[in-house]
Amino acid sequence: MIGQIINQIKYRLFDLSARSTGTSRSNTEHILGALEWFNSSLLDEGGSAAKYSMITHGFTQGYPMATANWVPVLSRINQYYPEVYRQVFDGLEMEKELVNWVLRTQRRDGTFPAGYGDFMNQPPKVFNNGMIMHGLLDYYNVAGDQDLIDACKKSADWLMKVQSPDGSWRQFTVHQLSSNTVSGAALLRLADITGDNQYRASGIRNIEFALGLQSENGYFKGNGYDSGSSAFTLTIAYAIGGLLEAAILDNNKEWQMAALKGLVPILNTLGPNGFLVGELDEQFQSASSFSCLPGNGLLAILSYKLASLTGNDELRLKADLLTDYIKKFQLKSAQKGVSGGISGSWPISGNYCSYEITSWGVRYFLEAVMIQDSNKEN
Repeated sequence: MIGQIINQIKYRLFDLSARSTGTSRSNTEHILGALEWFNSSLLDEGGSAAKYSMITHGFTQGYPMATANWVPVLSRINQYYPEVYRQVFDGLEMEKELVNWVLRTQRRDGTFPAGYGDFMNQPPKVFNNGMIMHGLLDYYNVAGDQDLIDACKKSADWLMKVQSPDGSWRQFTVHQLSSNTVSGAALLRLADITGDNQYRASGIRNIEFALGLQSENGYFKGNGYDSGSSAFTLTIAYAIGGLLEAAILDNNKEWQMAALKGLVPILNTLGPNGFLVGELDEQFQSASSFSCLPGNGLLAILSYKLASLTGNDELRLKADLLTDYIKKFQLKSAQKGVSGGISGSWPISGNYCSYEITSWGVRYFLEAVMIQDSNKEN
């Protein structure tokens, strides 16, 4: 509490320029603003920063996971919003540059670093390796470079090496046991491309383990950054997202229904203005009063996907509510590191990434807006 009060004082003293837009803008304008923020996060040494601090007015060092996961989004912007892409990047092929930087951070044991800075000497994490694999595999579908598959196979071999017999990953992780479905799904994707059934078997074991963590009410246990009773909506969304990706890859309706079972109770807590509380316990209850905006963005994406798969228009309406809520808080500022950004929490003093703009939050927002925009055209 004292720390949050001090941060609030710092913010009011040192960053009076960052404010929510509070105005209505077109989806293309929202996309352009988010893309310009990402462009400002690109670093001279390569890669993109993880976050921007509204207190210190600076970006972190390059972050392999965030960098890799911007690649498929950039490809889609280039395809569907080419004028916006050209306006921001002026003819550069940004995806290839980012992928090459990510590949340079891979270590001899096949792992990618879990954080930013000192890439050769920091421990890996299962979740980060899975997320990076997704980004590289997305780019493989565009470019077809064998180097991408080779890098993913090295990371996947390490994932299998540290996997427990029950399908879980208990080493090189925090308390997000069910969020590691992201890595399980990455193994399934790699198996589809390479035909290697070892990757497929490993991925299935993890998905089945995660399903065993789902409560009768749909909540995924073991899904927080610590052992507390609540988890951020973002980490809950990761578990659902990995499961849904696996369901689509495997054409598995049972897994799809489990993803839906985990999503619907969250959407049922959504306020009429799109507000979603940022932390939820195992009964989908919360004592918090902030919203985790990156969580909102990812949940919107998952709701759009499940609406498309199931034909459930209510899911699409909920996704629109979540997306429109975030739009109101896309920041406007004279500072490049702030303008177009999405704060970790709203209010910005909330428990998730207080006074920070996260790369993944901007990325999820942008993707949600793109899906919403495509739905309006259909």
